[in-house]
Amino acid sequence: MSKTKPSANPILHPKDARLLLEIVEIDQRGRVLFFARWGETATWLKNLEVPVDNALVVLEAPGRLSIRSWLPDGPRVLERYQELLSQEGDPELLRRILDRYQKIVIRSDRRPYLGDIALTHLGLPIRRQEPTALYAAIFPDRIDLLSVAYRNQELLVGDAQLDDLP
Repeated sequence: MSKTKPSANPILHPKDARLLLEIVEIDQRGRVLFFARWGETATWLKNLEVPVDNALVVLEAPGRLSIRSWLPDGPRVLERYQELLSQEGDPELLRRILDRYQKIVIRSDRRPYLGDIALTHLGLPIRRQEPTALYAAIFPDRIDLLSVAYRNQELLVGDAQLDDLP
């Protein structure tokens, strides 16, 4: 896998498409490399002002997670948890918040460790001998990581707006 150029030949130039689709590797230590070029699309990533910054991880459908700027949603998630906790809310709601949202640290090397919960959510083993390939979709407001199985299943799902295309 190339570390200096995109891993595909997209049908549109990335600046015209407003998103990037690439293959990335999760290394043996559970880290993913955020390529510097992703900052051209995911502007929040480009604008990291310190060598260490937090990002919010949203565990979406099994096999898919979304990495976003910590602001504004990270503090909102923490506030909601504290509200429910202070109201002695349903413990199941508290568990669901902890289960759905994670925090990662992005250091200057741009290789954040995803954590065991996120790796398991993607269907990856926690312990690996070899790097594991994933699909990455880089949008202006987020970076989605998709397992191969999730991405392949999504390709099978039709959409009326695309049904007339091959």
